[in-house]
Amino acid sequence: MNPTDSPLDVNAAQNAANPPTPKPGKFDPARLRLNQTFEAGAVNKSSPITVHKPDRHNWFMAHPDPSYHFQTMMLDIKQDREIYLIDPDLREELALELVPRLLVPCITRQSNIFLWPVSLPDSTGRVNTWTQSAMEAVQKAMLGWIRLVANIEGGGYDVYSPRVELDAPKWPNITLEEMLEKAFKHYLIDSLEHPRILALRGEV
Repeated sequence: MNPTDSPLDVNAAQNAANPPTPKPGKFDPARLRLNQTFEAGAVNKSSPITVHKPDRHNWFMAHPDPSYHFQTMMLDIKQDREIYLIDPDLREELALELVPRLLVPCITRQSNIFLWPVSLPDSTGRVNTWTQSAMEAVQKAMLGWIRLVANIEGGGYDVYSPRVELDAPKWPNITLEEMLEKAFKHYLIDSLEHPRILALRGEV
């Protein structure tokens, strides 16, 4: 700095050499443009897992690992379309209300996971045509995409396969326990004081 220069002259010279960067406007494309890493981050999305039969209009596949197929006793309230997991300690007490189900993790082409509660033979071991055709559909769904359509007159399910080869699904890194927790977080009965049990017994 020249001894004869004032501080104001020095600041003016510095500002001229390094002009301040203008603040981006609200509609600046550089600020609004989607970051290239956004899509990669979205792969790890957290989605709900529901429990229901396959929708007749959706293609789906069943989890190819049989260890993910989970057999248990459940409370199925068909009128309200609600199905509950039951704590093993309560099964004997609630035996008359429960039905055996095979929970099969499935995935749609939109990468949504659901648990299909497949009916199993009752306590007498009797198998009906609906149960049999559902179990056959599970086996086919483990190998490829299918659509499942109820055939009322035929007493079972019709299974449709795609006309062209479709890409295999990308299953997320999620354990069976995590699936059950997501699906039944609010549908686990672990006490006889549960409102649904009290209602069944006419106590409320």
